[in-house]
Amino acid sequence: MAEVDVLRKAIERVEVAEAEAAKAKRLVNQICELLGREPMYAEAAIEEAAGMARPTVQFRPDEFVGMPFASAVRRVLTARKSAMPDNAPASSDEILEALVTGGFEFDTKDDVERKRGLRVSLSKNTPTFRRIGDQDRWGLVEWYNGAFRVRPRPGQRSRSPAAQNVPGSSAEVAASSINVVDCASEAEGET
Repeated sequence: MAEVDVLRKAIERVEVAEAEAAKAKRLVNQICELLGREPMYAEAAIEEAAGMARPTVQFRPDEFVGMPFASAVRRVLTARKSAMPDNAPASSDEILEALVTGGFEFDTKDDVERKRGLRVSLSKNTPTFRRIGDQDRWGLVEWYNGAFRVRPRPGQRSRSPAAQNVPGSSAEVAASSINVVDCASEAEGET
């Protein structure tokens, strides 16, 4: 099991390095363009090198139109899991790119704000999404077989027997006494 984790982390490092190399090559090409020179790296070669370690998941341009945020992200992550079971967690950038490609309608056009909003929304939806380690990678809680404990939100309490209206509980007694008072006050009004 530990060997698999080490291998997975090594693969993730390679993928990150390849993605960074692709960004650097695109930057070099942009600088060449500004200087009036031919690009040093072919775009197809950049994409091929960056994509060799992992297959890409394709989404229709209208796939996420009108869909709630959590449903769209869940679809992105489950599609990733189907395509590459050993590397299903996705970075915020990968999720954002998939949502934009699939036509998800954000409240803003600014990519920085979109990414910030995405991270905030994922962080707040802990029953469904989970940040993996200290990296910027996200997965579905259901993938981890209860490894993550879902905590109640602030102000929310776990369901105690009183809250479940168990016979004889204080909640049931309180409810029945309210009914008695209501019936008594109605009876007084009829006389």
